[in-house]
Amino acid sequence: MEKSIPCNIEPEDAMDRLNMVTPIVAGREEVAPVRLTILYIEYLQSDYILLTKKLTGDASTISFVTDYAFNLAEGLDKIQEKRDRDGKDYDLILLNVYLPDAVGKSGYQRISKVAPDVPVIVLSEKSNPGLACELINLGVQDFLLKDYITIPALVSRSICTAIERKQRIEHGKSLENQLIQAEKLDSLGLIAAGVAHEVKNPLAIIQMAIPYLQGFAGEIDDPNFVAVCEDLEQATEKAIKIIKGMVEFSRDDVIHPVPAQLKKPVIAALNLLSYEIKKSGTTISHQFSDLPFQVCIDESKIEQVVINLVNNAIQAMCSANTHEKAVHISSWLGGLESFQDIPEVVNWLSDSCVTEVGVLEIVDNGPGVCPEKISKIFNPFFTTKAKGKGTGLGLSVVMKIIGLHDALIKVSNREDKSGFKTSIYFKALPNNPKSETDQPGAETIESWTKKRY
Repeated sequence: MEKSIPCNIEPEDAMDRLNMVTPIVAGREEVAPVRLTILYIEYLQSDYILLTKKLTGDASTISFVTDYAFNLAEGLDKIQEKRDRDGKDYDLILLNVYLPDAVGKSGYQRISKVAPDVPVIVLSEKSNPGLACELINLGVQDFLLKDYITIPALVSRSICTAIERKQRIEHGKSLENQLIQAEKLDSLGLIAAGVAHEVKNPLAIIQMAIPYLQGFAGEIDDPNFVAVCEDLEQATEKAIKIIKGMVEFSRDDVIHPVPAQLKKPVIAALNLLSYEIKKSGTTISHQFSDLPFQVCIDESKIEQVVINLVNNAIQAMCSANTHEKAVHISSWLGGLESFQDIPEVVNWLSDSCVTEVGVLEIVDNGPGVCPEKISKIFNPFFTTKAKGKGTGLGLSVVMKIIGLHDALIKVSNREDKSGFKTSIYFKALPNNPKSETDQPGAETIESWTKKRY
């Protein structure tokens, strides 16, 4: 019999392959050190000590934590203890085929009932091709002769597979949790849309009743009556705007673009975010082009984009405890020559006959995003927020909406590292007022929070 059952991983390539294996769990960025826990069920403690020395002496990116069990009964207890203590199983089990309380395939059969997902390598002092084939058919990962165990052989047949298995399980659980969360959000969106429609009618009745009440102003001897009616009218109008925004926000993915200016959806988005803006203490400033240029957009969808981007900026600044939180929104019109130094825009316009581009920019003074993560922020389920604080879906929705508009979105950290900038480029409609680049200058900026509050 050969030293081990043949495997499609070459031993000499095993260490290289190990160094290539990195965590694939969604949202992770840094290469995490690989730490494997191994249970060795072996009646000869000297063999356990020898193997442990080989494992800990191996110069690789893996660290090993080994547990020892003298017989199968003790091994089964160790499996349960680890599960109770850590909430998970061992990454790998090494099993002597000849134990005081289990001989041959019976040991593996009992382990597979307790820990069916844990890969098992069976070790033997002597060659037994028939037993080896039986065990592998039952699900054993490998059958190795003790005298010929080397680190490359272990890596190629067990450790490498254990790492990949561990990553697949973690990745699967992560995706499952994210999909569950996405389904919850989808259901919540439907519920919110239904609630918005139901609340809209009572609000309309209240709105119609206010002029009726105001008609009694001369008959009611209360100096506060008129002011109360005005407050009631303003509050009802604000509630109606919020409900209207929720209805627009929950519409399907079909867009209905019309010629429009970018100012309207921006202001509508800020109206919906007014509570968050005030609560967070964020100063929102905006500056729109002096030229009334138009782009072809679905206003409710662009409103949704602005809500996502501004809300993300506010949350990022709050998480970083930014002292003076500020977001600046601007729009301007530029000729093609204005974008020659931006390759993404040049490529985007390469097959287009447009001559001008409308730009919407949102800039904050928050912590920005790590350069390694910027290229991934639009991936579904990717989030830079703390666990439980974000779903990683908002920016993927933004990207989808921008794509539906045949527009382009570009994100970057500010050059002075004092925040994050998002630029959205729209193909401007023809017959806009002709001008050189209409980029906002240094005019007085109107503070949203100061104006509204």
